Amino acid sequence: MYRAKFSILDGLKFAKTATFMSFMIDAKKKVKGKFYITNFQLNSSYSFIDLYVKNQLNIVPIIAVDYSLANLTFDES
Repeated sequence: MYRAKFSILDGLKFAKTATFMSFMIDAKKKVKGKFYITNFQLNSSYSFIDLYVKNQLNIVPIIAVDYSLANLTFDES
């Protein structure tokens, strides 16, 4: 099993416009490979609750009642 250290701060500093290289080491701390990261991006995604709180949305529920005769059946059986 090999390990490589990487933090999001390193990605934002170095791997956004260039290539970030980290060494992969084993349990005896010998270098076994290299790990390259390029074009690192961090994108935000918002939920509906976030949009509701941040933009102060006003949600008004609309309730409708159907009084037409189309819903009734006059079949006796």
